[in-house]
Amino acid sequence: MRVAIVNLTNGGLSGGYLKYLRRIIPYFEHSRQISDLHIFVPPVFSDLRLFRSSKLHTWPTLDLVLGFRKLKQQLRQMDIDVVFFPTARRIDCGAVPTVVMVRNMEPLVQPLKGHLFRNGIKNLLRRRITKLACRDATRVVAVSKFVHEFLTDKWNIPACKLSVVRYGTPEPIPSEKTVKPSASQFHNEHPFIFTAGSLVPYRGLEDIIRAMAILNKNGYTQKLLIAGAPIEGTFGYEKQMKQMADKYGIASSIVWLGQLSPEEMSWCFYHCDVFVMTSRVEACPNIALEAMSHRCICISADNPPLPEIFDSSSIYYTAGDGENLAETMKTVFAWNDDQRKSMSEKAGRRAAEFSWDVCARRTIATLIKAVNK
Repeated sequence: MRVAIVNLTNGGLSGGYLKYLRRIIPYFEHSRQISDLHIFVPPVFSDLRLFRSSKLHTWPTLDLVLGFRKLKQQLRQMDIDVVFFPTARRIDCGAVPTVVMVRNMEPLVQPLKGHLFRNGIKNLLRRRITKLACRDATRVVAVSKFVHEFLTDKWNIPACKLSVVRYGTPEPIPSEKTVKPSASQFHNEHPFIFTAGSLVPYRGLEDIIRAMAILNKNGYTQKLLIAGAPIEGTFGYEKQMKQMADKYGIASSIVWLGQLSPEEMSWCFYHCDVFVMTSRVEACPNIALEAMSHRCICISADNPPLPEIFDSSSIYYTAGDGENLAETMKTVFAWNDDQRKSMSEKAGRRAAEFSWDVCARRTIATLIKAVNK
């Protein structure tokens, strides 16, 4: 089977997306079912060392304006059997079957909430592009049951053309190779609470800030460490959250770490008293998989797909309810060593159920189904 992986974006490739490619491509390269592998990256993408073993291609900068005419021509000349678009965006490949993957649910579920006008319009456009891609593709990869149910229930995409293929769990960095964040106001004198992710409106940080205010009034001294930075158009959300912390009088209890290196992230996972996941919209969140792989004690919002991902390795609170989160955190803080050890072990076992080998095999099986159809 001759496969083309087309990373169809207008610009570069995000960190999370690159992690996916780094994991999945080696399996494709060594698969006996794939005789020829071609990888297409955007013209501005520069880190070509990631794909040394594969045949790497790009398209002209102006090809987007021309409807990807050159890209289509390249694919025809290669006599490809199937084209895989890991982004939920595709081009017409004629008789060649196509497979798209849906991995970003924010534009689909809440494209406008908390965004400036410009970003909201972009999300609506992404939503439209994703819907057309799912409608026209031969097969669709959904990265969780939640994504699958949305596509079938909300968009009426036939279930027979969908495959659920979850990500694998990242291998944690050994503790001796981790690095403590250098934030000047953080001295690690007390156990701390940790949360992480891009500072965007769907992150739901309002819950944990309200919970921290309640804990502070009840004499709890833990600091909250927040890792992550805003993306384009969401700097207002970061400012809003900091103003909220000031309003509740807990600004000194929160450390905004900004963007961390993998070594710093691992240090926080290893040393936190509890990891809290407050996100409102996810597909198959890498940050949840990382927390479990580090055997964190996890508290999660109860909105999908978080219970699907954490299963019994997390304690849940009602999403949007800061008081309920505070009570849940109090319960976890009161656990004895045996209870903490039990939950930590559950997290490790749950993380082991997410395999990159399984992810690759199911993705390749989906490509084969597309070819056979």
